[in-house]
Amino acid sequence: MADKSIAKLESVTTPTSEDLAIVVTDAASAPANKKSTLATFFNKIPTFLGLSTTPIVYTVGEIDVTTPVSFLSVTGSTTFSLPAGSVGQIKMLVCTVAASTPVGVLTPAANANDGYNTITFSAKGQSVTLIYENSGWIILSQSLRLGASITTSSKQDVLQTLTDATDAVINQFDGTEVARVHDGAVVPTAAGTSTSLAAGTGFGYRRKVLTLGSGNDDNTLTLTAADSGSIIFVTPTNAVTLILPLVGAETGIWFDIIMADKINKAFLIKTSGQDGADNISVFNQLTAGTGTTTTTADVGAADHDQLTFTNALEGSRIELINVTGGAAEKWHAYVRSLDTVVATIA
Repeated sequence: MADKSIAKLESVTTPTSEDLAIVVTDAASAPANKKSTLATFFNKIPTFLGLSTTPIVYTVGEIDVTTPVSFLSVTGSTTFSLPAGSVGQIKMLVCTVAASTPVGVLTPAANANDGYNTITFSAKGQSVTLIYENSGWIILSQSLRLGASITTSSKQDVLQTLTDATDAVINQFDGTEVARVHDGAVVPTAAGTSTSLAAGTGFGYRRKVLTLGSGNDDNTLTLTAADSGSIIFVTPTNAVTLILPLVGAETGIWFDIIMADKINKAFLIKTSGQDGADNISVFNQLTAGTGTTTTTADVGAADHDQLTFTNALEGSRIELINVTGGAAEKWHAYVRSLDTVVATIA
């Protein structure tokens, strides 16, 4: 064909991976025109990809979709929005300022299938990377909510906070604290004459409390492995049965049950299988009066898969832990009864 400058060639708006691009090789000493498929060209880029635009800092309102990166400055409670982009577009957002109990709520253009409605920024360094597909922004990645780094050493991964002398807080989506890594430099306020207080390090967390009332009918609560570690605060105004999770190879599931009231109604705990192969062993510690404590125990057998604890005094407690799973589950119950009522197995 006749010679034609590149500027005068027809444009293509939907290139494929097998389309060709012109590449000038060895440009410094012996330049030569060669071809490369787009697939090869983008799979063999011999350097890093850089973003030359300067991010705009937003304190509130609509964020642009013309630049790849935007910074969010969150002071107090504020809201942001992100309008629709172009299919395949990637957008990165970084929280660079977080002050005065920060809660920055971003509402991107989203499809119902994207799995979320808003994204909350509450700490400096939080970031999210989005891609626009299916008429909405899909989350590709989201940073940890606490300032932390992950390093890998021999046979372990280490999660370590980045700031010394501060606690690291783990919040659920709405900002409620659920766990905390304690730094020894952070201590509560102590008042009084010549008060001495020192703090150590550690990890603290809140446990989920399931408050169960039995209403006007007999009730059954079926627990799952996801409920492990929960406190079950139960008022058996009518008969109540707890069904324990079915345990496979992963053991260690545990629960705390606390009686909210002394009511003479049946309170039962059963294994999920109820097939005659599971076993619940029990240790009872009874308090019959001031300074009077007795104990009883029953190791059970292969068909002891039901525990009964009826008419126990308010505050009586059962700690349950699973130690064996599979076809013949084994559970142990440690019962602290505040009167003479014992837990029995059958």
